[in-house]
Amino acid sequence: MTTENKATETVATETVTAEKVAPRLYGRPYFQRSKSCPFSKPNAPAIDYKDTRLLSRYISEYGKIIPRHITGVSAKKQRELANAIKRARHLALLSPTARV
Repeated sequence: MTTENKATETVATETVTAEKVAPRLYGRPYFQRSKSCPFSKPNAPAIDYKDTRLLSRYISEYGKIIPRHITGVSAKKQRELANAIKRARHLALLSPTARV
């Protein structure tokens, strides 16, 4: 046998899993939903259009606002959050198409 055949034999016997080929893409890319609204707790951060770090937690990697059934935000705070994100996009503090 030549060295080329030995190399192909070792490669053929090696098992290749999906995680070796590509990084883990399955599972929930968002954080787990909590039982109560994170903005209703004491010492909770205020929703402000200038706080881009806070707002970017509620934007998907494609730039869409994450719905409240995933984030666990109450309806009132979700409206405030959506308005703050839209205002920050309008003022070019946030990217309109992707999360930074």
